[in-house]
Amino acid sequence: MNALVNRGAPRDFLDIYRVVNDGLITAAGCWNLWQEKNEGGDAGEAQGKVRTHLNRLEQRRPLESITSVAERESAAILRNWYKETFLSLFSESEDKS
Repeated sequence: MNALVNRGAPRDFLDIYRVVNDGLITAAGCWNLWQEKNEGGDAGEAQGKVRTHLNRLEQRRPLESITSVAERESAAILRNWYKETFLSLFSESEDKS
């Protein structure tokens, strides 16, 4: 999570996606671990950094530029999961408190 928040390399996005999809931890659990490790850290700011990294990735490598159909589909699934699940989850949990 720290790598994803601070660096946001494509492999960081893939690593978090895989551990969640493999059932090793939930998306909410990832954020909980980040908050435990970064006491006093602003989780909203961390989410903003992840969103910025994702936006930059999409600008650097738009889906249309990926020639392999399988890679393009995988990239679309991963990006949508972050937008619809991983990043929105944190916002929803804050809204409920």
